[in-house]
Amino acid sequence: KDKLAKVPVKQLNPIQIALFYTDSLTTEKKYIEAAFSAISNYTGRDITVESQSDTLQAAIDNPDLTIWLSEKPSPVSFQKLLLFKQDSLAERLIEDGEMEMTFVLTERLNTENSVSLRLTENLLLLLGLENELNQMVPYWDKRNVSEALLKTNHVAQEKKKAKLAGIEISTELWVVLLFLLLAERMLAFKRKH
Repeated sequence: KDKLAKVPVKQLNPIQIALFYTDSLTTEKKYIEAAFSAISNYTGRDITVESQSDTLQAAIDNPDLTIWLSEKPSPVSFQKLLLFKQDSLAERLIEDGEMEMTFVLTERLNTENSVSLRLTENLLLLLGLENELNQMVPYWDKRNVSEALLKTNHVAQEKKKAKLAGIEISTELWVVLLFLLLAERMLAFKRKH
């Protein structure tokens, strides 16, 4: 069974993610890297995560998302930033930060909260991949189907009334047939005697 070759409508650039971490948050780094690997497999997009210690802070050219897993003050020169800041009163795993395009990871990560609080889905929303798709769809989607053709023609029938009517008619029919059978048997009995 040959796999069908997919021809992309638009060549999409790989997503660059810079992840800076401290030694005490290496577990979070692993969960985030695994989540981005899952996102890459799910979406078919190349996602490269460059992880570095927060002490190195080597410059990464214009990443799409920077993740800062450290207690040190975060750099402000990035376009989209995810910071780690524990907040026991937070309602979500990833919340909006104080500045625009800044987000906050509110809990330490483990297997349970990564699944129950949907870490992977939250990171996918941070990437904003649907924005690119929403911009491309109107241009490339040239289907012409009227809304009336997409609607079903099914009309719900009242089955209860149809059954009750059928039961009433069949009861009357059985009474008539029983009467005819008795009349025929009585007539046959009289002819014999």
